[in-house]
Amino acid sequence: MQWPVPPISRPAQLDFLEIVLTIFYFYWLYQTIISLRGFFPAATLPKASSWHRFCVLIPAHNEEKVIGPLLESLREQHYPSSHFDIYVACDSCTDATPQIAQKYEAQVILRHDPKRPGKTQNINFALSQIDLEQYDAIVIFDADNLAHPDFLTKMNDYLAAHPEAEAVQGYLDTKNSHDSW
Repeated sequence: MQWPVPPISRPAQLDFLEIVLTIFYFYWLYQTIISLRGFFPAATLPKASSWHRFCVLIPAHNEEKVIGPLLESLREQHYPSSHFDIYVACDSCTDATPQIAQKYEAQVILRHDPKRPGKTQNINFALSQIDLEQYDAIVIFDADNLAHPDFLTKMNDYLAAHPEAEAVQGYLDTKNSHDSW
């Protein structure tokens, strides 16, 4: 005689755990598939047929040690100098940042507001002082960045190929990658 085997019941907690693990699995599978795109080169943009006008803004606070190389890299752009202007927004600088910016023929915007310091306030102030109607796009660099010689050309090509773009992030790399972990 065979005895009936009772069905094995699984706790509801196990079902919930399986659902959570399945969600995590598909999430990481998606991330893995997306990351594989990084192994292939980006599509080459067509060359733009016209030049956009760029406002290059550099918010600065006591940046005399690092701003010179950035301004030099902006001078060396493979882009018509008549189609971009460089502004250095000096926020309560007590060093030679404004003088260095003038040496590189950048337009200097001086701001001194000890009650409202900071980069956000500095950028807002600078943008209120610049006639933005004469520009097609605004580029903001930190004073310790460097610009690749083709930066503005590539941005121009991208904006021409994607006129609906409202913001574009350039590639940001560390120039002192061996100084720390």
